Amino acid sequence: MTIPIYTIRLVHHRNSVFSKNEVIYDNKQTAIGLLRAELDGVTQEHAAVILLDGGNRITGLQIVGIGGLTTVSCGVSEVIRAALLGNASGLIFAHTHPSGPTAPTPSKPDRKFHARLVSAAQLFGICLVDDLILDGDGRVFSYETEALARQILREQITAGTRPQGHREGGGGPARYPLHHVQG
Repeated sequence: MTIPIYTIRLVHHRNSVFSKNEVIYDNKQTAIGLLRAELDGVTQEHAAVILLDGGNRITGLQIVGIGGLTTVSCGVSEVIRAALLGNASGLIFAHTHPSGPTAPTPSKPDRKFHARLVSAAQLFGICLVDDLILDGDGRVFSYETEALARQILREQITAGTRPQGHREGGGGPARYPLHHVQG
């Protein structure tokens, strides 16, 4: 009986129009620009991972899922695999909502996926820099931006400087992480 020996390799597919040396963490628009350049005009949902080195420079982009009009099948394992094979110390996950009638907001499955992605990234020592949802009209939902907004609101409530119109116990749309991503 023979036992197969496997080799896993990351294969360079093609170059993007963006420079690999662009710093992304301080400029979310760079990530969004790269994603738009690669995914603009798609009519199906796509899931992608932007890989970052220790200096937050882009080292690659990988499409990890292509779906239908309203769903994309992408598991947390595909995202983490892309980061590990790309030797990334950080990543930005993104998926598209090309046919959404309203601003991109995460669905319940998106939120569950995000929570699992956060846990998996921590387990492997990979920094999840952001999780983005892009629609076909140029709008973007960012988990990082949402988390910062929630933190500022908590601090204002704690300091007694709650913004006018804010209600205790939440209110407003339920937000936080990814649309119809399965896995």
